[in-house]
Amino acid sequence: MPSSRDSLLEQHRPVAVALGFKDSHPPTYPPTTQDTSHGSPPPSSTVTMPVLVKRDNFASREPGVIVVFCVLGAVALFLVGMWISKCMARRKAAAEHKAIRG
Repeated sequence: MPSSRDSLLEQHRPVAVALGFKDSHPPTYPPTTQDTSHGSPPPSSTVTMPVLVKRDNFASREPGVIVVFCVLGAVALFLVGMWISKCMARRKAAAEHKAIRG
């Protein structure tokens, strides 16, 4: 009897294939062969990590999008800087006004 996890993986297999994954099944790890009765975890060399899927670089395919993000970020930083400058000038003017009035 297949588990609910297996049926879920089979349901989403077309999505995983469309995203570029070669196999949508999760990686299986070999059982550890060392005695771990003393409570410490096994060394990291006994567990193999899954191989990362090779993907192409989005920034090299779409440089215009990156330029737009950079321009919008620069404009946002400029506006925040102007707002901070305005707040500081307002505070300085209030302090001078308070010093004059006593």
